[in-house]
Amino acid sequence: MFRNLILLIVIGIVVWLLSRMLKNKARSTGSQPAKKNEIKSIVQCHVCQVFIPEDKAIKQNQLSFCSQKHLEQWQDNAD
Repeated sequence: MFRNLILLIVIGIVVWLLSRMLKNKARSTGSQPAKKNEIKSIVQCHVCQVFIPEDKAIKQNQLSFCSQKHLEQWQDNAD
């Protein structure tokens, strides 16, 4: 009886160690994004206050907008 319990514990530990090794290997081989996709700076839309990457923002008078529609909306309200 005691021998079976020890064998069961050893098998459980081996299975647990193998699963951790496989998870660590999967995590280290491709879960990191490519460097070209890194966002360097974030700006906030002047109209809706949403945060967007600076390279995707539309700039006008040192203000940032998330879309052409919001730029036009701001221009209409400014006039």
